[in-house]
Amino acid sequence: MIKSHTPSVVAVAEPFVGEHGMSRLQQCMDFGGGISNEGDGGKLWVMWKTNESIVVSCTTGQSITILAKEKDKQVAITFVYAKCSYLDRRKLWEDLSSMRTGNTHWIVMRDFNIIHNDGERIGGRPRLNIAMGEFKDFIDAVGLVEANYEGNMMSWCNGQQGRVRSWARLDRTLVNGSFLLDFPRVLLSYLLRQSSDHSPLIVSLEQRNKSYGFIPFKFQ
Repeated sequence: MIKSHTPSVVAVAEPFVGEHGMSRLQQCMDFGGGISNEGDGGKLWVMWKTNESIVVSCTTGQSITILAKEKDKQVAITFVYAKCSYLDRRKLWEDLSSMRTGNTHWIVMRDFNIIHNDGERIGGRPRLNIAMGEFKDFIDAVGLVEANYEGNMMSWCNGQQGRVRSWARLDRTLVNGSFLLDFPRVLLSYLLRQSSDHSPLIVSLEQRNKSYGFIPFKFQ
């Protein structure tokens, strides 16, 4: 992925080594900035190029939020690595809900460890209805919508063979209405899995002077 793409910001979930490993990876990728949520009990790194205007906004045990400049726009980017238990994920939904960004452009991405519905899995056990319901309630409450995507949306595989093999869409990108007004062609690309059980994700932005048509919205 590093050789094929030149991202300005990179997030690594569950690196299996301590923060000392992040420094080596930063040097390898020629990235000057970085933050880990290991001190909050998390397993998430976020790194960026030296020439990027990045400010760390918030770190929790399940997320890291940075503020970035894209041309003349400030964008809040939240990277998520959610816990496996839906009880633990309630804390994530609470933390993200308290960050309501108003008119600030906001994009939330990566591993939510839960799906919208059973149509987002192949094989494996059905997810708890209460867990899927709480995820959808969070998305609606903060006014986020799905970004367009390409590639195989079944972003996670358990690595087993035969009848016990299963896939699920645990990884996604969500954006708010303000973001879509200036970046209507944001695109999430699911890349081929390699050594990880999750697919790498690439999110590209293409700012345009004007948007076309109405942006998606939800109301209650």
